[in-house]
Amino acid sequence: EEVWDPDWDGENQYRFGLSLDSSVSPAVFYTTEFDWGTLCRKELPDGDAEEWLDSYDYDDGSYISGPKSVAVDGAARLAFYADQDYNTIAKVSLDDKTNVVVLISGLTLPRALAVDPGRQVFYFVESSSGKEKLFQYAYDGTKNWEISLPADSSRNHTRTLRDPPGAVAVFDASARSATCLPDPTTTTTATSTTAAVSTTTFSTTTSSS
Repeated sequence: EEVWDPDWDGENQYRFGLSLDSSVSPAVFYTTEFDWGTLCRKELPDGDAEEWLDSYDYDDGSYISGPKSVAVDGAARLAFYADQDYNTIAKVSLDDKTNVVVLISGLTLPRALAVDPGRQVFYFVESSSGKEKLFQYAYDGTKNWEISLPADSSRNHTRTLRDPPGAVAVFDASARSATCLPDPTTTTTATSTTAAVSTTTFSTTTSSS
């Protein structure tokens, strides 16, 4: 069932991110409009789509410009988004959109956000010079670890900026093991985790967007 007309505002937008807040009733989903620098929201099933957070909410436009992905933790009442214009990761209160905190800056093409509400950590991918890294951070912006993602062995080249991982998903955090996502309480450096990573470690999709 179509719940969002891709041309609802009269123009086609680049909507890359999608996240559902099922902690409220009716449920609300959030998506990004990359070119317009906006986070949008819509109540299911029949609510109006609205531009919820954009640069016009701030005098200097310093918090959002090119959001590429969004991830929501409804219980914590937080949304996280990766901004590829500012190369930042920020969080915003779902109950007060003026409460925005830039957690990480100085990144290169951040994308593919996912949250683990049970442990209050989030993951994202950074693409730099055709090489990708996966990061885990705490909700307060504390870095737990980073690891380099393996090259795509199905192709006769390493990844380029045209085909970085487009999505990250946390399926079952309780199933974490030494050969899966490392435990930040026992891992101190990226180097010590890299050897345990295989090409089947991460669930990622590629995107040419």
